[in-house]
Amino acid sequence: MNFTSDLIHKVQNEALDNDMCLLVDETDKYLGAATKRACHRVGDDGKLLLHRAFSVLMFNTAGDILLQQRTSQKVTYPNCYTNACCSHPLLINGVQEDITTAAIRRLKVELGLSEHQARKKFNFNHS
Repeated sequence: MNFTSDLIHKVQNEALDNDMCLLVDETDKYLGAATKRACHRVGDDGKLLLHRAFSVLMFNTAGDILLQQRTSQKVTYPNCYTNACCSHPLLINGVQEDITTAAIRRLKVELGLSEHQARKKFNFNHS
């Protein structure tokens, strides 16, 4: 490993241990929170904790979709091609982050878009 990959690994592990995902039932009713690591761990029963997540799909005016290749340092699906951005709304200081705020937060990290750019250029539709 080199300095960059070591840093990526460190940041990812900190997020896995510190980011609190929103646990939900099958109707999306909030049940509590668990770390991202706990949410992505397969239990002895073969199941994962059900938690909120989102995917951002970006299209240009011609209808082409933006794909990006995940870094080889990602814990899940390294080197795979994926949508523009995906992540989780989080529990931050006891407050549930909404999907749009979470998407804008991650678009800044993933693509370098400011909140102003994201809100001005994109329609956020979710269900």
